[in-house]
Amino acid sequence: MAIVTGHLPCTLEIQPTLSFVLTKPRRQYFSFPSGIIHYISHTPSSYDGYQNLLQSCKYFVFKKYIVISDTFYVKEESNDIMLNYLTKFDVLSDNLRYKLWMNRLLTLQTDNDATMMTKLLRNTYRCNLIYLTVSHQTFSYNEYLMLVEGGKLQDLVFWNVVITYDDGTIVPFENMLENVPNINEVTCSYTETPKSAISSKTIENLLNLPIFNKLVVFKIYDKYPKCNAQQFCDFIKKTNILIFEMYFTSAVIDEKWFKTFETNFENTNFIAKKKIEKGRVPFSKSTKYHDLTVIEIRKKRNLHFN
Repeated sequence: MAIVTGHLPCTLEIQPTLSFVLTKPRRQYFSFPSGIIHYISHTPSSYDGYQNLLQSCKYFVFKKYIVISDTFYVKEESNDIMLNYLTKFDVLSDNLRYKLWMNRLLTLQTDNDATMMTKLLRNTYRCNLIYLTVSHQTFSYNEYLMLVEGGKLQDLVFWNVVITYDDGTIVPFENMLENVPNINEVTCSYTETPKSAISSKTIENLLNLPIFNKLVVFKIYDKYPKCNAQQFCDFIKKTNILIFEMYFTSAVIDEKWFKTFETNFENTNFIAKKKIEKGRVPFSKSTKYHDLTVIEIRKKRNLHFN
């Protein structure tokens, strides 16, 4: 079950207390052939252009083939989508007559139904997302490409998300990132997935991709380190990362592995630190507390070490 909340453009809001509501508007006549109007209403190519149509023509408002919103929150509470508490419909329905156009932010949080994203995207026309947060979902690589369409995504947060190819194999972490060249912040956790998307080749492959010039925050939660420490250091130096953090549920970390970070960033504008902190992994299904091994590398002007 899912509840989705969003915000309609203020120009479309109709307060429920108004005494006059256009429930049966007059038929709209256009100078264009009906086929062109049908094409415009069903396959718009510009979010702003379609929004202007909704703001200027009652035909597109009442036909409502596509519902647009800048903010969507999906949580396991009910099956209704609510837009400013004025419009409600079942967002996961197989027979939904509307399509969703998600323009800016999508947050989907669930612990039980791992197919909720697939159900949501089945009823989605297009995404132009900047902020994307998802927890405990399994969906396909093609569905992921739909979420990051346009390359505008700046903030990606995946808590125990599994993305697979058609043959069922897990999409590597680096293949996800290559589709978000303008990313600013990345946070990914693989502490409760059957297999991590991060492998021993991940950082090596990231180093072969174009530079992520806008990437400033990089956080990874995993069971234990898998990548070469020297390659991690090279990746940090290559990008403009200000904050680099790794959290491991295994408290046993090779001291030589961490020593590589200390050596690489000695007498630089970075400082490396390792610490053990007891706590729960964010968005974990388990209430268990772990002794998390934390590796932090930050530029000195961004130091907030305890």
